[in-house]
Amino acid sequence: MDERDVIASGLSYIEDNVRAEITAEELAAAAGYSAWHYARMFARVTGLPVAEYITKRRVELALGEMADGRRAEEAALEYGFDTYAGFYKAVVRIYGCSPRRYLYINRNNPININGGKGKMRENWSNGQLQLNGRVKPPIVVRSDNEMLIAQNCHNLVWEKYRAEYDAIEREIEELKKSEGDRAPAEGRMKALREKGKREIDALIVKEIAAYRSERSGNRSLELEERIEKLEKKLRALESELEDVRAEAEEAKEEAEEAKEIAEEAKEEAEAAKELAEEAKNTAEEAKEAAGDED
Repeated sequence: MDERDVIASGLSYIEDNVRAEITAEELAAAAGYSAWHYARMFARVTGLPVAEYITKRRVELALGEMADGRRAEEAALEYGFDTYAGFYKAVVRIYGCSPRRYLYINRNNPININGGKGKMRENWSNGQLQLNGRVKPPIVVRSDNEMLIAQNCHNLVWEKYRAEYDAIEREIEELKKSEGDRAPAEGRMKALREKGKREIDALIVKEIAAYRSERSGNRSLELEERIEKLEKKLRALESELEDVRAEAEEAKEEAEEAKEIAEEAKEEAEAAKELAEEAKNTAEEAKEAAGDED
């Protein structure tokens, strides 16, 4: 059995049991390979280690549930995450942003909820019949989202030429059996591949440019909203600062007034002290005068 068929079977098993605990050893045993050999095949076909692929699928499915309105915590628990915090960390590790931020950025783009099923698995099990072999975008992609856009563009063009491709392939197979001249059919196949490649590349450039433009616009809008919030906060802080300054001025005036009162009290105390000294002296003089009369 071709390794793509082996892994396609494993991907189907993952999709059917994605909410349960799945290990590489379990998949390898079902396929009849050692865990080490199976892991190498899996990484070659999918581009990811088994555990990372499963985590990514669970994240994608949970995000799909959230996009449909389900509570984040419920979606995370549904797809095998012990806590929302664990799900949150997985999303940040895979996509570089929070779950809600990811959903906002991709609100107009479909989230990959089909995983290894459908066209992707079909292409693998048919010997990667893509017109351009593996998806190789004509521009540098900057994220998983852009790679998904490239894959979708590829699939659209593939569906457009699939019937023609299959017909030529059947013709070539028949010519192989009859030992006929395959050159004309193979020439048409080559021309079809080149035509498909040109269309795929053009569509990828167009769609990723539109995605980046929209994302840039979203960022601009977000920055404007953030600036507006910061300006509002600044105005509130300035108003609060004015209140604090007014209170400080009032406290300063009260302190000055208290200082003046204290000075007046001190002066009155000094005057009272002098009066007391005078009264004491007068009393002593009166006492002396009384003694002289005796």
